[in-house]
Amino acid sequence: DKSPLLAFAFKVSHDPQRGPLVYLRVYSGVLSARQKVSVFGAGTVGTKGTADRLLQLFRPFANDFERVDEARAGATVVAIGLKHTRTGDTLVDDALKG
Repeated sequence: DKSPLLAFAFKVSHDPQRGPLVYLRVYSGVLSARQKVSVFGAGTVGTKGTADRLLQLFRPFANDFERVDEARAGATVVAIGLKHTRTGDTLVDDALKG
């Protein structure tokens, strides 16, 4: 997929072993494990997003998760490792930030 990454964080919860779990909906592009992203949200000033890096991606199944290497447009995934992402934030490929 040649489209740039665009994903929306619609929920953040906390797991005692894994830390913050960020639920994301991928609207375009591809999101990969270990990818560096730029996060834009209510606290973002100007056109520069906050850099963040996700470590692992999972596909949610009821109370369980299946580990995946990437997520394409239309997918709902759970990301681990995002420390600066909050509910309502938008994530884009870090290479695209101004």
